[in-house]
Amino acid sequence: GLQAGDAWARGIQNAVEACQVMLVLCSETYGATPWTFREISMADNEGKPIVAVWHSGPFPPRDVKIILGTEQRVPRGNNPITAPSVNFDSAINELMDALRRKSVIPEVSPDGVGSEAKAMFKQFDRNGDGVLDANEVLIGCLQLGMEPEEVSALFA
Repeated sequence: GLQAGDAWARGIQNAVEACQVMLVLCSETYGATPWTFREISMADNEGKPIVAVWHSGPFPPRDVKIILGTEQRVPRGNNPITAPSVNFDSAINELMDALRRKSVIPEVSPDGVGSEAKAMFKQFDRNGDGVLDANEVLIGCLQLGMEPEEVSALFA
């Protein structure tokens, strides 16, 4: 991640160039700052798959309507992921399905294709029920080396 004193523009550019998918957490003001607008525009220009997670406010956010207006968001339906009526675990499953459709998470099949994803799933599925709940995702993100502040922001 970027640290104080780092060259933000180059760091963001490098991250967008290296990413397999642009995952955007959309609030009402996403895209209103020059940096968020630049990052999603660059991803779009580079042909990166874009997956939008609807956090709050109207969707698509006004400033990126031209980019996200035709994209299916997570969660589907009439409410953002922060709404009390939205089942968080179901939304995470929708997100995983969206990432599979964008071909950034391999399908897990009996012939071993996707064995890395399957191994990671098993590692995160601490209670062995075959479903990743929010706590398991949280712990998994931390185990993957995400900074606590980054992980916390995902669940805010």
